[in-house]
Amino acid sequence: MTVTAADQLRSLLKLVRAHELGAREDRDPEDVHQLRVSVRRMRAIVRSDKGLDRELRWFGRSLGAVRDLDVLLARLGTQLATFPPEEAAGGEPLLDALRSERTEARDRMLVVFDSTRYQDLLGALKAATPQSVVDTSAAKAFRSVDKAIAELTTDPPDDDLHELRVKVKRLRYAAELTNGLGPVAQAAKELQTLLGEHQDATVAASTVRRLLKATADPGAAFVAGRLVQAEHECKLWCRSRLAQKLAALRAAAADHPELTTQG
Repeated sequence: MTVTAADQLRSLLKLVRAHELGAREDRDPEDVHQLRVSVRRMRAIVRSDKGLDRELRWFGRSLGAVRDLDVLLARLGTQLATFPPEEAAGGEPLLDALRSERTEARDRMLVVFDSTRYQDLLGALKAATPQSVVDTSAAKAFRSVDKAIAELTTDPPDDDLHELRVKVKRLRYAAELTNGLGPVAQAAKELQTLLGEHQDATVAASTVRRLLKATADPGAAFVAGRLVQAEHECKLWCRSRLAQKLAALRAAAADHPELTTQG
């Protein structure tokens, strides 16, 4: 049986409803994560509907603030767990500050959940009848990625890699919705994961520096320095593998002339 775009949208809407309660009750960070992923996949399906896409982007922003802080807390907490106890204690003021920011972000998310605008969005998604995804969606996404890759410098700025990640993510979702592009979707997923790790390290280092300025705890400076150094090393590791992943994506796309032929 053929799975239509409308079928996929309905399945994603069920996932949103299933994870909403967990996100409301703060059961597991995975609930917010799955909500955010579902929203991104929905946007890939309804992108031609500007109004619906705008509302999904609005909803996704409220989830993103919480999810980003969950990732930061888990990442820095894992690193601190490798430190000797007396050193790890110096990182607690940093984690406490992040927990406070998460509480505020979660409060804002709950306001969104309780809003009429959110209920209207769910109703619009239920009533939506998107057409099957046009094959040119993946081609357009690939051309955007390919152009961004061609413009990368030898040592690209962090912002350029972040922008590339956004484009690769769109390509991945478009490829997943297009028959026969499984290898392209997989290559895009692997590149997205690598670029995501680089971005997480970039954000973590920047956040640690920011939080350090706001704390007077004398033990925090030493710990912050170690955390920032670890993130720097992570970024170098990601960059050392970037060329391989870029080449793999282009190789996968080369097997599909419909992606690489200008139309």
